Amino acid sequence: MSCPAGWMNLVSSCFYFSTNKAIWSQARASCRKLGGDLAVLSNHKENNAVWNIVKQKQLGNPFIGLVRNQDKKFYTVQGVKPSYINWYSGEPNNPHLEQCGQLLIHHNGQWNDVSCNSKYHFICQIQLIK
Repeated sequence: MSCPAGWMNLVSSCFYFSTNKAIWSQARASCRKLGGDLAVLSNHKENNAVWNIVKQKQLGNPFIGLVRNQDKKFYTVQGVKPSYINWYSGEPNNPHLEQCGQLLIHHNGQWNDVSCNSKYHFICQIQLIK
């Protein structure tokens, strides 16, 4: 199966790297409109592949598909606990102010929690069906 036009095939998914910035809810709505959702990186290989594109395209610290729930823990946009985590040292922190996840360009693609109302680039994903 191939990826839609404008998407990149990396590891086992199609990824879309936004050229615009948006708050997290708008970013997710944009991904869903394109037929995907915010990216949930499921292993180190996938995380590294995505991070390399983020560096290449100079996208800063884009939103990914992680959001803090009422229990103060992070879940994927599908509502499950992530099977793979890659938080930067000391993260996630600030549970009252930082509810959304982002990939850090300068820290080997590790993750950070950030305000959902800040505007960042974002990464969308469509799973490839085998």
